[in-house]
Amino acid sequence: AKMPVHHLMVGTWTPPGAIFTFAFDDEALTLKLVKRTEIPKDEPISWMTFSHDRKAIYGAAMKKWSSFAVESPTSITHQVSHPMEHDPNASLATTNTRAIFLLAANKPPYAVYCNPFYDHAGHGAVFTTDSTTKALKENVQNYPYQPNTGIHGMVFDPKEEYLYSADLRANKLWTHRRVSKDDPSLELVGSVDCPDARDHPRWVAMHPTGNYLYALMEKGNRICEYLIDPATRLPVYTHKHYPLIPPGIPDRWTQYRADVCVLSSSGKYLFASSR
Repeated sequence: AKMPVHHLMVGTWTPPGAIFTFAFDDEALTLKLVKRTEIPKDEPISWMTFSHDRKAIYGAAMKKWSSFAVESPTSITHQVSHPMEHDPNASLATTNTRAIFLLAANKPPYAVYCNPFYDHAGHGAVFTTDSTTKALKENVQNYPYQPNTGIHGMVFDPKEEYLYSADLRANKLWTHRRVSKDDPSLELVGSVDCPDARDHPRWVAMHPTGNYLYALMEKGNRICEYLIDPATRLPVYTHKHYPLIPPGIPDRWTQYRADVCVLSSSGKYLFASSR
């Protein structure tokens, strides 16, 4: 069956919170707003992702981690919002700490891995999910990075045994290991500093083979290629890097900020952006 219409769910950086559903027709090449779903006003979702079965949306929502049941592209219902509990200062209205990113596992037990950002962001949070409703259930672990950490993106290896985190603020890449196939908790493997003190990694993408990791450097405005060491599972810089802005920019360190990167499903193409 042909599926010419694809639905995109979009959040917002600032209040009031809402989820916008757009319909993209890949034959007519039209993009239409088909629904604006109201959500808690002070919980705008700056990053959202689907559960493995697309029955739920998980949101990084200011001072909260939220989840929504998805019955259809235009029927989205708020389930629950959990506070950030990794640091007593993080959830205070007076601090700039905010939920910035989350990654939903595609393999059992389908946990969700969450990152805060800005200040008081030295831990990641692991949430279990309800097996029926897919809602965020329990904050089972707050695993440490370091006090000045600010993670903005993470990616699993294909087996979802190792988790790689881009630490923009501390300028390093972290590797954690799942404790077991039944336990979503993480333990630290190690971390590696970025090649240049001005790199500031914001995003990571993993090649489908699991052999290569691509780190997008926000301030460096480049993609750096890493080989995954088969023994340690730590990323090793190959000294190959690819620019994300044209040559001749007067000040490449301040005029542009690289954003995100993603591999095509075939693994043959890597898309990346800078702004």
